[in-house]
Amino acid sequence: FTLCYWSKYNLAKYFYFNGIPELKIKKNEDLAIELLDDVCNYLIEACEELIYIYYDKYISSKRNKKKYLEQLNYYKTKCELNINYNSTIKKRIEKNLIKLNDTNKINIP
Repeated sequence: FTLCYWSKYNLAKYFYFNGIPELKIKKNEDLAIELLDDVCNYLIEACEELIYIYYDKYISSKRNKKKYLEQLNYYKTKCELNINYNSTIKKRIEKNLIKLNDTNKINIP
């Protein structure tokens, strides 16, 4: 894992976030988030995924909205501070956030 950040990213995104019943891999969102967080300093894509996860949690939550908004802003800031961050990535994130919730668009403070 220390040699290949993409291995944690791929495990989180493609295996644990949704689970794979055929391979008897149970959905484990907490583990997916932990793996993405482990590599978000190295992979801007991991920061992006965490932004989408916490945006979705913020939108769908009746409780803990403040907690999810704090996490969302934390990863948004991490993403913006990443050396690879640029206007193309910014537009992609904004576009994907709109897709996640096209009926209740919000602006992230």
